[in-house]
Amino acid sequence: DDPWSVLGLDADSPWEAVERARRTLLQQYHPDRLGHVSPLVHKLAENAFKRVNEAYDALRTRRR
Repeated sequence: DDPWSVLGLDADSPWEAVERARRTLLQQYHPDRLGHVSPLVHKLAENAFKRVNEAYDALRTRRR
C-alpha cells in the first residue's frame, strides 16, 4: 500500500501533517484501547496499527 494513502494524506502534505495523522490513527487503532470489542475487530485494529507504523517508517526513511 501507498504510505500516503494509509495515512489518509496527499503526497505533498507537510511532515507535520504526517506526524499528526500517525498520532491520530495510532490512538484510534491502539489494541489496548479496544478491550471491549470482539476478537475479530481487535485483530483488524492490530493490523491497521501495524500498517500505520509501517507507512510512517517508510515515509520517514524517504525523508532522510
